[in-house]
Amino acid sequence: MRPLTTAAVGFGLSLVFNLLLASRGPRSIWPGLSMGFCAAGLALGVYTVLG
Repeated sequence: MRPLTTAAVGFGLSLVFNLLLASRGPRSIWPGLSMGFCAAGLALGVYTVLG
């Protein structure tokens, strides 16, 4: 997959996931889960650029 397509797919999935979280209401685990996905996304982005 091309890097721009990968970024667009990742952005779209992030929006869908955030919509899912917002529709279920606030939970105490959401901030930690969000930070974990942020770290995973950054790591995959660095891997895509450097790999």
